[in-house]
Amino acid sequence: MASYSASKFALHAFADSLRDDEPGLRVTTIYPGRTDSAMQRELVAFEGGEYDPGDFLRPATVAAAVASALATPPDGHVHEVVLRPALRRPD
Repeated sequence: MASYSASKFALHAFADSLRDDEPGLRVTTIYPGRTDSAMQRELVAFEGGEYDPGDFLRPATVAAAVASALATPPDGHVHEVVLRPALRRPD
């Protein structure tokens, strides 16, 4: 997990540097919470828990948030999107 976490932190710093060094470039950092995926299934099993997809973001939800940031008109700049799972998603 250390190298995984370090790589995420490095990308955060890289995005911040790009925003500072390249003012004409719009850089948006996306921070999705735990998302329903094979990786999360393996992680929950490793943690000794029971996997419930309803506890995680749907990949389509993350994609919609990214699409929304990309659709921002040119006079705006979304720096960050922080997305976390709701307590329980509706069925």
